[in-house]
Amino acid sequence: AVHFLLNAIALYCIGRDLELVHGTAKVTSLYIVSGAVAAGWSAIFLPDTPSVGASGAIFGLFGGVWADAVQNWGLMRQPYCLIGQLIFVTVLNLILGLHPYLDTYQHLGGLICGTALGCVILVQERKDARGRSRPLMKYQRALILIGAIVATFTIVLVAALLAFDVDAHEFCPFCDKLS
Repeated sequence: AVHFLLNAIALYCIGRDLELVHGTAKVTSLYIVSGAVAAGWSAIFLPDTPSVGASGAIFGLFGGVWADAVQNWGLMRQPYCLIGQLIFVTVLNLILGLHPYLDTYQHLGGLICGTALGCVILVQERKDARGRSRPLMKYQRALILIGAIVATFTIVLVAALLAFDVDAHEFCPFCDKLS
């Protein structure tokens, strides 16, 4: 019940803020893709442990907040304050995720996919003093490219490992200890 309540609060707070800035379509895409990848990670690394819930998708939105903060740094009012909060909440959530019956792989899969995908789709348009669109900065273009590569690689890897029914314990014998 506590996990459900924390997920509901996180979804409301994070989802609402991202949706206000970036729109429903982008946030929904981020949520669904991150959730699917997170569920795939869980199925690969914990194949004998059923895992349900929205945690992976919520961590995807959380990764999207990280991407938003980095991609749109110059548009933030207090970026250092936001980064401090993100570091605290990320560390806290990853530590809490190590408790029994919580799926660490779903959390990590959602966070990685959400951050990568967020770097691609959560870039805000910048305007000059006259209201004209400014081109993307070099670091933003680099983050878009890196995000696209990581998101594509993650999605394809998860799909391939699931399609070929790969047992993660063959190449990572200690992985079941993380969750």
